[in-house]
Amino acid sequence: MRKHPDVSDKAKTLFENNFFGKLVVIFGPRNHGSYFEDETDAQPLQFNAYRIKSRGPDWMVLTRQLLGEDVDTKLGCEGERYYAIITRWEFKEYFVRVP
Repeated sequence: MRKHPDVSDKAKTLFENNFFGKLVVIFGPRNHGSYFEDETDAQPLQFNAYRIKSRGPDWMVLTRQLLGEDVDTKLGCEGERYYAIITRWEFKEYFVRVP
């Protein structure tokens, strides 16, 4: 992120100051939900529907509704980790499976 020419100094500061935490993501066959580990008491977990728009051998694009609009998210696998493509700069945010 530091070397990407289009990432502003403000965005770099945000990313570098504990922006990323321990996000817990739960996927079911048709629904998913997520929460930050330190916010478990703040709100009840809500699940949202998604559908698989396209897929390849180690990736898929999920479509879900966000504020009444379809939003596509690309997820992929690299070994034991999976990633989501985030932001307009298409950075990979990695997740690991916790037993």
